Amino acid sequence: MTAKGNLPHSFVNSMVDVFLNEEEKAQTLSVCNVLNEQDLLPLHEAHILGKLSGQIGMLKGQLKLRKNALKLLEPESAGLLYKILFIAFFREYNIGYRFNSAVDFDWLQEEVGYVLHTLQQYADQWIDPAAHTEQWLHPMVLEQVEEAVSGFSYMTVDSVIERTFIVPFEKWGLLEVERIKEGYFDKIQRIRKTPLFDAFIRFES
Repeated sequence: MTAKGNLPHSFVNSMVDVFLNEEEKAQTLSVCNVLNEQDLLPLHEAHILGKLSGQIGMLKGQLKLRKNALKLLEPESAGLLYKILFIAFFREYNIGYRFNSAVDFDWLQEEVGYVLHTLQQYADQWIDPAAHTEQWLHPMVLEQVEEAVSGFSYMTVDSVIERTFIVPFEKWGLLEVERIKEGYFDKIQRIRKTPLFDAFIRFES
């Protein structure tokens, strides 16, 4: 590790092809002459999540897997490792960190169970997530989000839900997401659960 506690440049460079596709790689290298850990955001997030979940730690200036983490690398432990990292991501990590938003919605992550339950009810088939805005959050929480975004023309309740839940669920393999091109940006058109969702998420009455 560097003196500031970051991953060294040599390691960051060796991970570019692991974490980025060709388009992402070209875009990143076009603006960064020297890659720091923070420039390779997926790696940086993996580093943070490894620490938050207790799977890695520092020993004499080096990053080390903890003993319990070594056992989780066995194929039969893949489900448990997924569960540990998933819980750390939504309970300990600030999902808004990557967006550098004027409003911090880290408190909204506490509603992950409510949102997952809503998805379980509505997302068996393809749905337009914008048509279910009022169902994603508890009415009192929805009111808080509406109040928080009211002063920003570029921010809506739908965009907050998308960033905090839909995109992360997609990256965790729980949602399939289809997008359409609107100008320079991609807009989510519809979503549905993946088989992993029902295999991993269960609610008991």
